[in-house]
Amino acid sequence: MKKITLTIMAALALVFTVAAAQCAATTKKGKQCSRQAEPGSAYCWQHKK
Repeated sequence: MKKITLTIMAALALVFTVAAAQCAATTKKGKQCSRQAEPGSAYCWQHKK
């Protein structure tokens, strides 16, 4: 059971990492920014404030 829990946690961490790779900002047209987020941030260089 312990090994399965660690595997699920590792999978969730991977999904979060992949999801966080794209900038979280929204464009004027309502679409998500297509740029890559900077390391340690949810935003790209342009949307980082």
